Amino acid sequence: VTGSGAYFLGVQRATDETALFDKYKTTDARTRYFHRRMRRVLSDHQTIHSDGMTKDVVGLNVLLQFSRTDGAAGIGDIEARLRTYGVRYGIIEHPQREAAGGSQIVVLDIEFQAEDFRYLPHRRLSGAVANGVLKRAFMKWKNRNALVLGAMPIAEFRLAKTERRRWWAEGADNAVQSFQQTMFIRFSRILFYALIMLLGVWIIARFIFT
Repeated sequence: VTGSGAYFLGVQRATDETALFDKYKTTDARTRYFHRRMRRVLSDHQTIHSDGMTKDVVGLNVLLQFSRTDGAAGIGDIEARLRTYGVRYGIIEHPQREAAGGSQIVVLDIEFQAEDFRYLPHRRLSGAVANGVLKRAFMKWKNRNALVLGAMPIAEFRLAKTERRRWWAEGADNAVQSFQQTMFIRFSRILFYALIMLLGVWIIARFIFT
């Protein structure tokens, strides 16, 4: 609700069940869970009151938080996905967390259209646009510790419209970068466990033969 230049936001707290139950630990399960919840928010709020008027809801404002540590991938692949489908978004960074020695916190401020939560083959063959963005954000091997901070129905967009990505000019380059990041993270983890196993074998061998 807006009035006299001041902004007031009413918040309804909701439990993140993916942090409590093991059945939501996989990327696909967590994606389905939040996609369903966000669709429910849209279906439960067809109109909202603002400036003393009743307005139709046009979309959903979603805040996604990421922790950027040394072992985490960046969010360039998520930004590319948003640009591919012309989804409005902005980036909020907290540099003070870096100064304090902690991991850098980055928040994606996303404004989805209502149709982004519906399966429209002419836009995305493999499912709803929002579903694809959430799945990319929650990929476990990216180590980004993605959290959904909130989801709010909106009657108008405040962010500038995103220029659609030209897949023939940028898509191939982004795909290569994403593949390199994913392989680096995966092989780094495999190498770590392999070194632990070799160390264990060496200790056992020394114990047996000495």
